[in-house]
Amino acid sequence: LVYIGIAHEPESKARVLKALTRKFALAEDVDLDAIAETAPVQLTGADLYALCADAWMVAFKRQVAEIEEAAAAEEGTSADKREEEEQQRRQQQEGR
Repeated sequence: LVYIGIAHEPESKARVLKALTRKFALAEDVDLDAIAETAPVQLTGADLYALCADAWMVAFKRQVAEIEEAAAAEEGTSADKREEEEQQRRQQQEGR
């Protein structure tokens, strides 16, 4: 077992954050260096991992919600269109 210790310097924390997020699709405006600079000194690698995992989960949930909202809006539009077509069909039948 190897004990590395807590990374006290922002540069070290930034390297840890970059390693933890290397497979993430980060937004253009994500600044890992700025996050590392503002992170409390006592954060361990496990804390940084938890931070990254929580951020990933929040982003994932937000994206799922956006997709569901778009699908619901599209479904609502389709339902409105079907209702409108049905109403036009009834009007045509009444006009005969």
